[in-house]
Amino acid sequence: MNRNVRLIFIALIVLSSRLIFVDAGFGSEEDAWGYAVNAQLMAQSHTYEYARMPGHPVVEYMYSWLPVKEAWVFNICTALLSTIAVIFFFLILDRYRLQAVIGSLMLAFTPAFYIHSSDAMDYNWSLCFLLGSFYFLGKRWVLLSALFLALATGCRITAAVAIIPFMYYLFLASENRKNIFQFVLLTVILIFLIYAPAIKHYGFSFFNYVNQFGYPPLIKSLYKASFGVWGTTGLLATGIAIIFSAKELFKKTYSSAYRPLISSIILLVFLFVLLYFYEPHKSGYLIPVIPFVIVFILLFVKNVIHQTWICAMLIVGCFFAGINLADKNRSANPSDFAIIKTIHHQKVAFDLLNGSVTDDYKKRWARINYTYKVIDAVNRLERKSIIISGYWLNNILIQQQGRENDFTQYVYYLDMEQMSKYISEGYKIYYVEGQDKFNDLCFKGKFTNALAQQVPMAKISSL
Repeated sequence: MNRNVRLIFIALIVLSSRLIFVDAGFGSEEDAWGYAVNAQLMAQSHTYEYARMPGHPVVEYMYSWLPVKEAWVFNICTALLSTIAVIFFFLILDRYRLQAVIGSLMLAFTPAFYIHSSDAMDYNWSLCFLLGSFYFLGKRWVLLSALFLALATGCRITAAVAIIPFMYYLFLASENRKNIFQFVLLTVILIFLIYAPAIKHYGFSFFNYVNQFGYPPLIKSLYKASFGVWGTTGLLATGIAIIFSAKELFKKTYSSAYRPLISSIILLVFLFVLLYFYEPHKSGYLIPVIPFVIVFILLFVKNVIHQTWICAMLIVGCFFAGINLADKNRSANPSDFAIIKTIHHQKVAFDLLNGSVTDDYKKRWARINYTYKVIDAVNRLERKSIIISGYWLNNILIQQQGRENDFTQYVYYLDMEQMSKYISEGYKIYYVEGQDKFNDLCFKGKFTNALAQQVPMAKISSL
C-alpha cells in the first residue's frame, strides 16, 4: 500500500469516526457554547469581540463568518481540522521513518483528542496548525512554519510557547542560523497581526486574566492530566511505554540523527506541562503534548506488535473502562455495572461499559436536557427575575433562543452590591442549582443564599 493510499485510509477513518458525535450540541465545555454566543454577536456587530479572555481570533472570526451557526456546522469544522492534524502527524512520522499509520491512529484515538475533535472547542484547531508548523519547519519552509505557528497561537495563545522548542530544533538541525532569526521574527510579527483586532478593541488589557476560582484540588488536576488525557487503558499502555522509552533514552540507543527531534520534543512537552500546572483546569490544555509523546514512544518502542498493543489500548479507553464524573446534572448516567465512589466530595463512576469518549457524548446530551429544564422552570416564574447561571450561562443563552422572557435576565455571577441593587429595583434573584457556592467563591464571600434562592426545578416534570 503506497503512502497516498495509507493517508487517504487514515483520513477517512478519522473523519468518519468524528461525524457520529457532531450532533450533541457545541460540546460538554461551557466555552464551546461561548463560541456560539460570540459568533452571533460578532456577526451582528461586525466588530471583533473575544469569546473569553485573552481572545482566540482565528477561531472567533471563522465561526462568525460561517453562514449557518448551528452546532453540527461548528463541530464539522473541528472534525475537518482534526483530520488535517492527523494528516500532518502522518507526514511528520513518515518523514522520520516511524510507523506513520499506527502513530496516526494513536493520536486519532487518544481520548482527549478524540473528544475535542467533534465539538466547537479550539484545542484541536490549535494542534492542527502547530503540527503543520512543525512539519514545515522540518522541511525548512520557514515562512509557512511561522504562519502556521502564528495561526496556532491565534487559536490558543499558549501555543506561542512552542516557538522555544521549535527554535531549539532549528538550532540543532540547521546550519543556517538565519533560519532561526527569520522564523522567530516572522512568527512574532504574524502573531501580532492576528491579535491586532483584539489589541485595537481592548488594548493590552485582554492579557489581564485573573482566575477567580483559585487552584483546583491536586488530585483533580492529576486526574485530568492522566486519565483525562489518555483514558484508563491508554494511560496504562502509554505509561509503560514512556518508562521504557525513557530508559532507552538514558542508554542512548538512538541514532544521533534523531537528537534534534528528541531534544525539542522533551523541551516542548516540559513547557506545555508547566503551563498546564499553572492553570490545571482542563484535560484539553495538554492536547499539544499528545503527538509529541507518541513520537517519543515510537522512537524507542520499535516492535510493531507492541506499538499496535498501545494503539489498541488507547482505542479501548475511548469506549470502555472509564473513570467518569457522576454528577446528576452535568454528567452522563453511569451504567448499571458502574462502581460509584465519592472522592474529594465528588462522585466518580468506575464504569466498564463507558469510556472517555462515549461518556462525554452522553454528558453533552445530559447538559442539553438539563438546560432545557432550567429554561422551562425560569419561564414559569411569576415576577421579573435575575438568574445567576454561572457555567450554564452560554448553554442557556443559545438554547433559550425563540423562548426569551422579557421579565427574566440571565447573568454569570453577581457580587453582593449588584444583588442588592437588583433587589431594590424589584427583582427576585435566583441561582441555578450549585451556582450559589461558585458565586460566593468568585467574590470571596458568603452572601448568595441570603439574597437569592435556587431556581425551583421541582415545579416541572422531567423532559
